[in-house]
Amino acid sequence: MSHPTHFWLKPAGRLNVPDPDIGDYLPREGRLCPRNAYWLRRVKDGDVSVDISAGEMTSPAPPQNGSRGLAPLPGHGAGKAPESKPAKKSKGA
Repeated sequence: MSHPTHFWLKPAGRLNVPDPDIGDYLPREGRLCPRNAYWLRRVKDGDVSVDISAGEMTSPAPPQNGSRGLAPLPGHGAGKAPESKPAKKSKGA
C-alpha cells in the first residue's frame, strides 16, 4: 500500500490558516494539501483538521511514454535531436 502524499484539510473553527504554496488562506470548505512538514504541524497544533470523508490521495502516476509530462519545444519533437548550426567564422581569420 502506498503512503498518501496529499490529504484534504479544513481550518479548525474560524481560524485563518495561511497556505504558503498558493499564497492565500485555506478555504472553509477545505483543500487538498501536500502531506508535508508544514501541514502536519498545522494538524498537530490543531489549526486544521483532516477531512476523512474526502479521503487521502496519492500523487498522480507519471506519464507512461517516458516523458516527464512536458510538451516538446517547437522544432524539437519527441525523440528528435535539435539541428546543429555551423559555427560562425571570425572576421580576423
